[in-house]
Amino acid sequence: MLFKPVKKLSKRQIKEDKFVTRTAQAWDWVQNNYPKLIAGAAGGVVLLLLVNYLMERGEKQSAEAAEAFSKAQIAAMEGRMGEALLQGGEVSKRYAGTGAGAQALLLVANATFEMGRVAESKAAFQKCIDDYGKDPVMVYAGWNGVAACLEQGGNLREAAAKYEAFAQKYEKSPFAGAALKEAARCYGQAGDREKARALLQTITEKYKNTPLASEAQARLKTM
Repeated sequence: MLFKPVKKLSKRQIKEDKFVTRTAQAWDWVQNNYPKLIAGAAGGVVLLLLVNYLMERGEKQSAEAAEAFSKAQIAAMEGRMGEALLQGGEVSKRYAGTGAGAQALLLVANATFEMGRVAESKAAFQKCIDDYGKDPVMVYAGWNGVAACLEQGGNLREAAAKYEAFAQKYEKSPFAGAALKEAARCYGQAGDREKARALLQTITEKYKNTPLASEAQARLKTM
């Protein structure tokens, strides 16, 4: 018999299959659009597109967790930052390890950064890395945030090294090239033009025929 009868899938199997498909689609989107996901210190580190990606993990959140996070998010959007930080902090702890917990932690990190509470923000971004080390998006958000905090504090060379370290440790990450670009920018601002040029040259060679490589080439011509 060439073909076996097709089994009817249960509702649970259909739901799980939809989740796997949506997660794969979300990650493919991130990989194809990573140049858009970068936020430098000048514009803050509100990685809204990353948060949108994390929302794709909604199937793993309980309705209660999602509702709790939405309240914190609304408070932040309405400018009630004290309330947003309080609620976000509670959600990040109570629902640690879930999509809602990750989103809440990122909200706290970004909000404190925007409020100028850099030390608190840096600690929250580091927690993104420590607590969600298996999530490539959260790791990048945390790493990028820590580097931005260093930059905000005037530690340009240290920030540059942090960006560069991400690109080296996560070489296959779709964010590696963007991290190199940020490292080059910081080295340049720190006065190390030679290091900046070297990294930009690496980008042009490693990411040929991409917008990132074109941008790096353009920057090289102005140095």
